Amino acid sequence: MDQVRVDVLIIGGGGAGVRAAIEADQNGVSVALVNKGIISRSGLTPMAGYSYQAAFGHADPRDNPEVHFADTVREGRYLGDENLIWALTREAMERGLELEGYGVRFTREEGKFAQVRHPGQTYPRINRIPGRGYQMMLGLKKELARHSRIQVFEDCLVQKILTGPEGEPAGAVAFLQREGQFRLFQAKAVVLASGGYEELWEKTDTAPDSTGDGLAMAAELGAELVDLEMMLYYPIVTLGSKVFPSMHQVLQYESLLEPEYLGGKLLNGRGEEFLPPGKLPVRDVLSRLIVKERVEGRATDRGAVLIDLSKSPLGPAEMERRIEELGARVQFNRVKYLGVDLTRDPVEVAPACHYSLGGVRINERTQTSVPGLFAAGEVSGNIHGANRISGNALAETQVFGRRAGAGASLKARACREFPPIRREDAEENVRRIEGLFVRKADPLRPVQIRKKIQRIMEEEAGLIRSEPSLRRALDRLQAVKQEDLPRMQVADLRIFNYELQDAVEVGSMVEVAELVARAALLRTESRGHHFRSDHPREDEGWRKHTLLKKRGEEVLCSSAPVIRL
Repeated sequence: MDQVRVDVLIIGGGGAGVRAAIEADQNGVSVALVNKGIISRSGLTPMAGYSYQAAFGHADPRDNPEVHFADTVREGRYLGDENLIWALTREAMERGLELEGYGVRFTREEGKFAQVRHPGQTYPRINRIPGRGYQMMLGLKKELARHSRIQVFEDCLVQKILTGPEGEPAGAVAFLQREGQFRLFQAKAVVLASGGYEELWEKTDTAPDSTGDGLAMAAELGAELVDLEMMLYYPIVTLGSKVFPSMHQVLQYESLLEPEYLGGKLLNGRGEEFLPPGKLPVRDVLSRLIVKERVEGRATDRGAVLIDLSKSPLGPAEMERRIEELGARVQFNRVKYLGVDLTRDPVEVAPACHYSLGGVRINERTQTSVPGLFAAGEVSGNIHGANRISGNALAETQVFGRRAGAGASLKARACREFPPIRREDAEENVRRIEGLFVRKADPLRPVQIRKKIQRIMEEEAGLIRSEPSLRRALDRLQAVKQEDLPRMQVADLRIFNYELQDAVEVGSMVEVAELVARAALLRTESRGHHFRSDHPREDEGWRKHTLLKKRGEEVLCSSAPVIRL
């Protein structure tokens, strides 16, 4: 294998990873940034909405970082670590202005940010990016190109973080899809910015490569994983119609239902309104209200409810204007292309996996429990708690991406020598990957195993789970590991073999799925997006984190207090 030697290795090229790379390069260390796909055209950040939350106070001068902090703590159901929340809310404004300097365009009126309010915010605090997460990534990619010393590797599958003699991260082994070759990376510090694990479930509106790869690698190193049971469900995601079944998994903004924006209605299967009067509930509450209609027999035949904009008091011209203002044109066009006009036609919607609240446990410097390993963005897990307010995700990528780049730079500069890599570990991983090309007597394709994992998680560890269902999930996932993974076979192609990528992802998915089920068993209450039918109430005694840590094949389960300021 050819070898690349850099001070800082960054795994993941979304908003957090690119920002970390920029910061590390500015700090004068050598950097390699590896990404599973093409930067700006893969992963989670390009699929994000227009919302960047920062308390500039332009819409209401009473807003400030302290109010932003209080909103985030409260709506996270008091499960977010307050040192991290304070860092997020204090620095989001400065990072947003940096994005403008990179060329990211925000909506401004008379020189001020045109801010809107989303559920959970005391004052309007959403700063709108007209081109959504994709435009933000284009700005970051343009800034990345100005840092010519950063080595960028796209279409690069990282399968394993390699360790030094003391168990510290020392690099990684990866497969370059464009070249069909393995590459060995050696580094003094490693940053994980690999995104979340929404793809473990069948119903999700996120990128298909959000398979928890970084979590699986961190777990193998023995890093602490926090609150993995917390998967945020977006409450109103369209289902496919009988005529257009592919229309499912198109997210519709909650603002469509806000009286001050579009004033649409949410109806059950009987055509009845069921939301309480007043402000629209935040996401965890709204998801549960929708599920309640299903459980009590008032949903549609497919267990969904209806979003109906035809009942809006607005006229067609004003509705079109506000759709543009809200940045919702993309969603409208996606379903209109399939023959459905959301301004006239009621459409079935239901909750779907949207954001990974759990992940690798970090401190305010983004350090994990493994020295030399840093994490930023959705792969980390103790910031938002049990529910995330809209707009905090994009801000998080910039605040903690920058902090990760700075922290990894300090660690790298403190190391005089590169930690030696055990080449036999890299060679063992290569043999494992090569084994996927070997013909099996009764082969299974990776996509078959992937769908089985997703079905298990949807049925046993979905929006509503219980001890019996979670134990069934563990049994069924164990069967996948023992019976299905040994039969996995991929096409014998070496260049751009996306089936090989599927196979690597499936290995991560089954490992992370088991950890999620164990964390969900540990939390014997319902809080935020974690709903246990056998423990349906919030328990003040569980205002603490669930912690998992692997030691070999053993999983150590414990809890830890939430950090308060």
